Amino acid sequence: MKKSNYNVFFPKSNCVLSYNTFTDNYVLVSHEVYNTFEKEDIETLSSKFPSAFESFKQSGFIIDDERDELGTIRLANRKQTFASRNYFLMIYPTQDCNLKCWYCYENHVQNTCISEEVINATIKHIVNKIESKEIDSLHLTFFGGEPLLFFDTTVYPLLKQVNELCKISGISFYPFFVTNGSLITEEVVMKLKPFNPIFQITLDGNRQKHDKVRIGKSNNYPTFDKIISALQLISDNISSKYSYVPRIITVRINYDNQTLKYTDEIIDALSNLDRSKVSIHLERVWQTKNSVNEEQRQQLKQTILKFSNAGFKVGHGIFGLRSVSCPAEEYNYAVINYNGLVYKCNGRNLTPNTAEGKLLPDGTIKWNEIDLIKRLSKPTFENERCINCVMLPQCMGPCSQKQIEKGWGNINEICSLNIIDTSLEDYLTLDFEVRYTLQQFQ
Repeated sequence: MKKSNYNVFFPKSNCVLSYNTFTDNYVLVSHEVYNTFEKEDIETLSSKFPSAFESFKQSGFIIDDERDELGTIRLANRKQTFASRNYFLMIYPTQDCNLKCWYCYENHVQNTCISEEVINATIKHIVNKIESKEIDSLHLTFFGGEPLLFFDTTVYPLLKQVNELCKISGISFYPFFVTNGSLITEEVVMKLKPFNPIFQITLDGNRQKHDKVRIGKSNNYPTFDKIISALQLISDNISSKYSYVPRIITVRINYDNQTLKYTDEIIDALSNLDRSKVSIHLERVWQTKNSVNEEQRQQLKQTILKFSNAGFKVGHGIFGLRSVSCPAEEYNYAVINYNGLVYKCNGRNLTPNTAEGKLLPDGTIKWNEIDLIKRLSKPTFENERCINCVMLPQCMGPCSQKQIEKGWGNINEICSLNIIDTSLEDYLTLDFEVRYTLQQFQ
């Protein structure tokens, strides 16, 4: 037996918080157990503290001698990158939007709309994937801009055709909408219902806070009530029975230093939603990430607990077990813009200068091979810092887009540990406290 390379320990006043990032398991042990584990051999730990030894073994802190954790990580990464039979296709029906949220990174292009030619080429592209027997499932995401701006003339006809293609071919089809929710009506929901879609819809706080941020381009009209109504329509009418995830609505709450003070009001506004269909994701507005302090961390913790106590599944943070750092690192992933230009990363503005390929009329994507090689030829974690980082299984290195922009291997500025804006001990301690407390409500 040997020690895992992915053990993290944080001594506290009366115990030691132990975390294995490879298995995503926490264990609480005494200081005496911890000192024995650190300073003596495994056989001594086993004889002196057999119960603690067994807990460490079951949780992955102690592993078989022949176990190659890094090799397992590398293999899983290559399989996910090149051998996945799940195709993730993102479509921007438009880069225009009906709202003007101050923090949005998207470069909205007014009066843009996907053409019939691009729609037809997109369908041919999907047909090509199906006929070549490359895929078993299609995950089709609509993004923007606001993807529902031209719903009846673009998105809905495309959905119907793709759904029929997948149905005939026995391909699993999973539509996903990242939308501001303000254009969702009962008519839209009824048209989407047969496709069993999932949604990510954002709130920016309680009504007063939200309606100062998420406002219409024309006349600054408020949207809080519209979005709550949209969430209720989805909750009441769209089934999660045939979805690949049980919670078909992710309510993303973008927050700054003021937002979470009004958590109770947000929970009250969501009180009539079917909890089994909803997950809450808390995301700090990125422009305010440097203003985090202890009060804010405690407020985040209390917010998570309040949502959980109210019956919602809730998540936060950037770490989590994965095989790639970002979907853009997968070969079977593409972003098609309204004008037929193709990209790998949607975390940047989609401009002609940043395009990495073009969708041709016959459905073929003509990729820029140089760009594709830069992004996919090697994992982003294959550098000294990442390989030796205990958080590798939870991070898998910086995203390829940042690597390309900063230069491969130069990751000090883009390391995920810099993004959490707190110490790793504080981050994982909060994660443990939240998980432990959440278990009390399950």
